[in-house]
Parts: sequence; structure tokens; C-alpha cells
Amino acid sequence: MRGALHSVINHIGGVAGTPGQPFAEHIDIRDKANALAARCTRGTVEEPFYRDLLESAESMIEWAIVDPLPPRDRRQW
Repeated sequence: MRGALHSVINHIGGVAGTPGQPFAEHIDIRDKANALAARCTRGTVEEPFYRDLLESAESMIEWAIVDPLPPRDRRQW
């Protein structure tokens, strides 16, 4: 169930941004998940969910910055 919820949140549809910069949507998810996790009581079901969501958003942000894949349009620049 938790994985399904993460998928819904992290697959937010088409996003656009500047190459090498994180998407604003992922920054928003990260910030909100961090705030919600901080307010949760340790040991509750919600706390690890928001911590996992925070990690996932941070991972997506890092990927956007470091993206190891070449441009999909085959350009060399």
C-alpha cells in the first residue's frame, strides 16, 4: 500500500524545468514530507511513510541535478 501511495505522489504527470535543476514539484513534496514527518509521533504508521517519501523526493531531486543520461534527442551539447 505504501509503495502505491508513493507512486501516486511521485508520478505527478508531465513536469517541465531547466536541465540540471530539480523540478519544483519534487522540492514541494520534499519540504512537505519533511514538515509532516517532523510532526508525527515516532513509531506511528505515518512517520516512516513521510520519511520514505522525503527520501524518494530527495532522490528525484538529486537525479534531476546529476542526470547521467544523455539527451534523448541525440544532441551532443
